[in-house]
Amino acid sequence: MGTAFISSVIGGFEEYRQAAKEAVELMDHSPIMSENFAARPYSPEVACINEAEQSDIYLLILGSKYGFETGEGISVTHAEFRAARTANRPILAFIQQCEMEPKQYTFKEEVEAYQGGVFRASFTTAQELKDQVIRALRQLETMSQAVSEEEFKRRIDAALGNLTEDWNSEPELILAFLPQPERMVDIVGLEAQLDAIFNTLCQAGLAQFRDGYEPKIEPHWTGLETGKVQVAYFPDGLIVLLTNPTAENDGLFSGHFAPPGTIQNIANGFRDLINANSGYVCIELRNMSNAYVADQPEGNSFSMKIWGDDNLGFSRLFAPLTAGTYQGWIKHCINRFKRQFAYKTD
Repeated sequence: MGTAFISSVIGGFEEYRQAAKEAVELMDHSPIMSENFAARPYSPEVACINEAEQSDIYLLILGSKYGFETGEGISVTHAEFRAARTANRPILAFIQQCEMEPKQYTFKEEVEAYQGGVFRASFTTAQELKDQVIRALRQLETMSQAVSEEEFKRRIDAALGNLTEDWNSEPELILAFLPQPERMVDIVGLEAQLDAIFNTLCQAGLAQFRDGYEPKIEPHWTGLETGKVQVAYFPDGLIVLLTNPTAENDGLFSGHFAPPGTIQNIANGFRDLINANSGYVCIELRNMSNAYVADQPEGNSFSMKIWGDDNLGFSRLFAPLTAGTYQGWIKHCINRFKRQFAYKTD
């Protein structure tokens, strides 16, 4: 189906490289390994980097050793990773649970911080590595069959047309999820599960039991509304949560500040509504021209901006959708929100 470049140290790591090779072959891909390179008119380091850039998949395995360093002061494996990242190759990273050399640990942190990676997993034994590689390649196949990101955004906008009023000018936090591969949802049958969905919202701190909820039974979607939170389920599996993230009180600041911690808590609660292993996630803020992503300042006055950007959103295809990758991505998005909708007193 495609080529997979297997990147790791070689000496003392033969068992793990063989396990990865077997997994790649089981999934009908062709493994590319530096120890099998024929004679080439340039250095082995250049050959490895070329393969990392050109292979269909870059498969990285990190153990305890950093490995041979190039003239640039980084290991060959590290250089291969950066080349694959620059070339926008799908990156599958597998990290051994072990003590690491200082440089290898720093390399591991760089890999874990990379938001564009497709898959990341840990292993202890060669068999565990083989199983994880097979799982990752299956997830990558799922991603190749996914709808486009533009189509995902189009469906969100179509859904919001059913949920929001054109005249609404209050800040809105939108979270959306679309499972991949797609699966149809029986929205009529889902009506019987609204109590359970409301209970999940309450446990996540997004609703209060005492407030109850209002069922939303519409021709093309099903959901509920409680307090400031509205949740909608659509037949194509799309889930949309809509809420006002700003803090409301009796002061002059009411409705102008969306605390980052509040956005984080809402995003965590939304994750509890998702029952799928992979799919698109979107987080977006709208109507923020006179609102900030910041904790409410103390005191009796603050500087209101006259105008500003209204909307900012991010989306990503997760395969798999794990708690760790989701949390890391949400934090990254919130930091971007804080920069875009910053509160400045000067």
